[in-house]
Amino acid sequence: MIISSWNIRGLNSPLKQHKAVCFMKRNKVDAMCFLETKFNCSKLSFTHRLRLRDWKFLDNTNVAANGRVVVFWNPSKVTTEYIDSSAQALHVKLTDLVDQKSFLATFVYWFNTITTRRSLWDDLKRWCPSDSWILSDLNYFGCYYSWSNGKIWCKLDRVLVNPASCSLLLPCNVQFLNVGAHFDHSPVKILIGTLLSRGNRAFKFFNMWTEHDQFLEVVNSHWHQSMHGSPMFRLCKRLKRLKGPLRDLNMKHFSHISERVDTAAAALDYHQSLLHHDLDNLHYIGKEGELRTTLLNLQSAERKFFSPKLKL
Repeated sequence: MIISSWNIRGLNSPLKQHKAVCFMKRNKVDAMCFLETKFNCSKLSFTHRLRLRDWKFLDNTNVAANGRVVVFWNPSKVTTEYIDSSAQALHVKLTDLVDQKSFLATFVYWFNTITTRRSLWDDLKRWCPSDSWILSDLNYFGCYYSWSNGKIWCKLDRVLVNPASCSLLLPCNVQFLNVGAHFDHSPVKILIGTLLSRGNRAFKFFNMWTEHDQFLEVVNSHWHQSMHGSPMFRLCKRLKRLKGPLRDLNMKHFSHISERVDTAAAALDYHQSLLHHDLDNLHYIGKEGELRTTLLNLQSAERKFFSPKLKL
């Protein structure tokens, strides 16, 4: 199960809504909490029908104006039971339909002052269960600072659990992702029952490597190292030594090949627009040629990468 939480600070913008839904799809989120949405009941219902029609949601708009906490979940992956809510938190019970594991989760967006937060602590004490509850600071990776206004960086967002959560017997990891261009808080992704490491992957040789200008140099630098043994032993040893350097070559120049193609295409389109308005600019002319060559090479590599998959 993957649970995520994100302080959006206003979801009325269609662009922010689009970015948020894309984030949920890209990260395969099963349950998503949005904080500080500034939605009223009618706007929340409209957005639900427009953006997340197949999902269900709960919110605390009945006790707090402007939709401070809204939880969406995919009913084909997760069931959610409403427990209680206040102006600063929403308390639910989540059940993973795959593992049949259940736990309590409290999504909190607290008030800014100490005096107004006192009621939150009273609510947390009242809700405190003996079952697994998502509340000590859980180990996390990714961005250390979860909020920024461009000048100041702070750690404002946290994922907390109680000791009983260990009874789930499932690995639990938290990732704080980059803020992006339209937001000031990092999205939080909680992976429950999902291992971060998949172990060693089988080595695969891709034909696109052979067209890179560093390919022969990498092979030559590791192929002609002296070693002793039978011809078959030396061959296997040389091939094994090449795995690491070729993986590094792939990671540096070919990883996420489709994204590299999209980035190169956008860069070429941008510089062609600049060149169109300044046709005598030698810098733009040279840069346009370089970007065109880069894009063609990446597109050729992408075609070779997907060609075996298409045959299968």
